[in-house]
Amino acid sequence: MIKVSVIIPIYNVEKYIEECLVSAMNQTLRDIEIICVNDGTKDGSMEIVRRYAENDGRIIIINKENGGPSSTRNAGIRKAQGEYVYFLDADDYIADNTLEVLYEEAKRENLDNIYFDAESFFEDEGLEAQHKGYKDYYRRPSMFEEVISGPELFAKMENLHLFRPSPCLQMPKRSMLLDNNILFYEGILHEDNLFSLQAIFCAKRVKHTATPFYKRRVREDSIMTGGMGFRKSYGYYISISEFNKFLKQFDFQDTEIIKAIRHRCYVMQSNAAKAVRDMSLEEIDENLSVYPMETQIAVSYTHL
Repeated sequence: MIKVSVIIPIYNVEKYIEECLVSAMNQTLRDIEIICVNDGTKDGSMEIVRRYAENDGRIIIINKENGGPSSTRNAGIRKAQGEYVYFLDADDYIADNTLEVLYEEAKRENLDNIYFDAESFFEDEGLEAQHKGYKDYYRRPSMFEEVISGPELFAKMENLHLFRPSPCLQMPKRSMLLDNNILFYEGILHEDNLFSLQAIFCAKRVKHTATPFYKRRVREDSIMTGGMGFRKSYGYYISISEFNKFLKQFDFQDTEIIKAIRHRCYVMQSNAAKAVRDMSLEEIDENLSVYPMETQIAVSYTHL
């Protein structure tokens, strides 16, 4: 039985993929599959992957046309056979015991999702000085270790400004994703926000461990450190719109959960506004006009 499906999107990461892939292959949990999804990479990344795949039958390669991280992860989800799914970014890596510790805890507690932390490291001192906020951004205190529902954990984290919408810092049960039709919204940036919110709200049993299993690389030319722009703003607004639609299936009475939802939408809206703060209204309208009218209305509704 495959216990965990590790999904690695690959696009122009020749410099990093070997370290990432080896960290997955070296996991102390051996009953895993490693799904490497080639998103039309233009460099030598896949040559490295193929070399390792020749000697490790757990590595599965999917080739597809370039469609961005959402479509790439979705392709991995559709191929996955593991009981749990883990998303690993190709420019990062994980500690050798990550999947074993998480899987054993998830099985013992019958969890729909388990959350954990990360350590950030910087490619150079200049980046560290420029992005100081990332140094401890993915570290949280050991205060969420009881098993509770996903919405309850979200409220506890969000109301303390500790919710981190990263698919790399969670290991959801595959059946939970499939039963609730949770996939990544394709064609936008910051799709992590919507996916993470849907995943935590659909989970009945979750917990968090403060162990920093994930090693997050802060580098130039990534979505995390890249410049502002319309696409970033658009991604946030679509996430807000889709999240609001998604929430209609729930009837929350807990004031802490309601407060947390409002705050998360405020955070996304603030980030969206920040992304286009140097653009004129004419430039925003010009960018928006290429999308279908339904999408334009959704974005306008959230006050772009």
